[in-house]
Amino acid sequence: MNLLLSARPSRLLEAESFIRESRQIPAFAQDPDWILAEAGMWRQRGQYSKALDSIRQALKLLPDNPTILNNYFDILLISRNFKAVLAETAPLLTKEPVPVWVYQKRATALKGSGDKAGALAEYQKALATDEAKELEAVQKQLVAGMAQDIGVDDAIKAMGARLDTDPTWQLLAVQLYQVDGRYQDAVNMLQKTESMQSQLSDRDRKAYLRLAASVYATGGVTAQPQKALDAYVKLLEAEPDSLDVLNNLACLLVDTMRPSDPSRAFIYSQRAMDVMTRQGQLNPLIQDTHGWVMVNMPDRQVQGMNLLAEVAGRDAEFPDVYYHLGVAYLRVGEPQRAIAPLQKARTMVEKAQENGSRQYDELKSQINEALTRAEALAQQSDKSALAR
Repeated sequence: MNLLLSARPSRLLEAESFIRESRQIPAFAQDPDWILAEAGMWRQRGQYSKALDSIRQALKLLPDNPTILNNYFDILLISRNFKAVLAETAPLLTKEPVPVWVYQKRATALKGSGDKAGALAEYQKALATDEAKELEAVQKQLVAGMAQDIGVDDAIKAMGARLDTDPTWQLLAVQLYQVDGRYQDAVNMLQKTESMQSQLSDRDRKAYLRLAASVYATGGVTAQPQKALDAYVKLLEAEPDSLDVLNNLACLLVDTMRPSDPSRAFIYSQRAMDVMTRQGQLNPLIQDTHGWVMVNMPDRQVQGMNLLAEVAGRDAEFPDVYYHLGVAYLRVGEPQRAIAPLQKARTMVEKAQENGSRQYDELKSQINEALTRAEALAQQSDKSALAR
């Protein structure tokens, strides 16, 4: 059942048929797990009324089951039935102890109703519970939820004095600032953590280096690529076969460092290709980076273009490879061939932006610039051909 519900492309119609047939079997007719699966299927299809009908059947069988309750309130929230969430969680506030999730559902409902102050109060109650005080993972999950529902500043404020003494909380603050696009605030917090690295476990130190590299590399005008490079190199010492670290190092050296260093980038991108092959993988992101690095090396330009064309030919689902391929065609003097991949890259970026993603904002301007140049050069080439 889980395979049908999570399959891509969607197999929800098969899941519906399977659930309906299974619930005709007496042993499954009143099975809460099957009823919950049915609710999940309707939820994925966006039919929230039917999802609620199903999950209410499960609640009749197990009214205090936290999994069913969580799913029930999540469906109410997704369907924007905020009043019902507030009304039906109110009785749960009389029980001791009040589960953290009750406060969080109420906070989300209040935020959805436009009551930001009320939502903040619910989060503060959640953070004050014994459950949150005893489990740091719960605290951090609440703070991340607070940032999403209420805003980064209030989430940071809720961390209090821990930001001065606990580097793991500082790392969480860095992540919140980064997601919010506040790179200077993220850098300032990283500098606090840098002075407290000795307090970090090996795992947390790796998390710090990974986060530091990401922040220093992607800060726009405030980017500090040398610091990003230093962090990635240290991380690579701890994780020598890490594909993402090798890949990011190559990208940093060819795209962000000034002057760029494609020869050094090639060392890392080739290592990534070797690790990928050794692990029996075929990762288009790794291949795209390797191809792009070679495009930036005069003696390997055609080899890189061929690799990019191969990845694009497999209908890669990210715009970078089409942008890289278009630029490669421009560099070898074939602007007509550059237009199609650049148009595809632009379409993919625009679709991502329509869905609320901002990750390709910088790439979009680069695509538009390259496409304008390709179209102008192609037009000039056509005119020259006619003149002859």
